[in-house]
Amino acid sequence: MRPDGSITEKAFFNSEIDATLPRLTWYESGYLTAEVSLPKLCNGENVTLIHEVDLPGAFKRVSEYVGDVAGVAASVADWNLARCDYCYAWLVGDLLQLYLEALSKLHLSRHNRQGVDDSSVTWHSKANKLYFYDKHKESGLDIAKGVLRLEVTIRNTHYLAEKWLKTERTAAALLTDANSVQVLRYFLDRLGLSESKPMASKAGLLARMVKEFGVAGAEKLWLFVQLYEIYGSRLVGDFYNERTFYRRRKQLVDAGLLTWHDNADVLLPALSVECGNFSRVVLEVS
Repeated sequence: MRPDGSITEKAFFNSEIDATLPRLTWYESGYLTAEVSLPKLCNGENVTLIHEVDLPGAFKRVSEYVGDVAGVAASVADWNLARCDYCYAWLVGDLLQLYLEALSKLHLSRHNRQGVDDSSVTWHSKANKLYFYDKHKESGLDIAKGVLRLEVTIRNTHYLAEKWLKTERTAAALLTDANSVQVLRYFLDRLGLSESKPMASKAGLLARMVKEFGVAGAEKLWLFVQLYEIYGSRLVGDFYNERTFYRRRKQLVDAGLLTWHDNADVLLPALSVECGNFSRVVLEVS
């Protein structure tokens, strides 16, 4: 009930005993959702990542909790996902700020880009959010020092299941290591990041451009990459026709030259995704 006496369309339940347990929400339409951080549920903190092998125990614990609170038998592995976060982390130490600097120059089509206090960079739309950030600054935990975290939030799980992964929308079907790797690599590719080529400094980038494309080609592509940092796909129409824009972007992506950082002495190792991980999820049932 709201302060004015009107009835809300939702009812909430949060555990006062254990903050790692799910947040339950009942909707007037008949839906029940359970929102939970899987790493916190399994490990008591959200720095240590979990894998598919950890999920049966997590599903069991959430099912028992939902059953106790709601008074009905629950098998949340069979519930649909209303939202899921696939994630990965790299221990990069003192290089973390350089990574965030380089990543903040990139664009994701049909997503807005936002940086916060040099500790994160986010691309977001109504359907998805891609988020790189300093895990230590976010969590305050010593075990997160030097950890660069990537999270991909999928809000449109109907599209994810039916059109993309071609599977059921249940937690058990969508939360697999293979699906996590596929989703994460897809978004890294859309950003224009290479999983094999390192990220150079500005000087290193120019040297590699000259070696790859010659002086004349490097002149064109250096202007393009500078403009791309500012405008992204808005370059189409005002600066380049669509064909030229995508040709030049592809040249840079294929060569691993779409972004750079400002430390001339450092070559940043490529960010590659080797296994699947999961973070926060929202499960729903009617």
